Amino acid sequence: MAEVPVLLLCPFCGGEPSLHTSKGESLWSHEIVGWARVSCPDCDASGGNYCDDGELSAASQATEAWNMREPSALPADQGGEGE
Repeated sequence: MAEVPVLLLCPFCGGEPSLHTSKGESLWSHEIVGWARVSCPDCDASGGNYCDDGELSAASQATEAWNMREPSALPADQGGEGE
């Protein structure tokens, strides 16, 4: 299983986000699959719900979507230009 990347801080408040995972029925195949989403407990920001797709785990997809932002918006120590 691929390692899930580290979550970046919340882009809205700078809070420490949480990855939530669960197992449940797929509405399309009716099989039990993995589900994941990322949310910030400080400001209630959250990403979408992601389902295992055969190539990437739900946790990997949710983390990748959460971490997606403009490079100039990232602090210098996280690969951006910073201030």
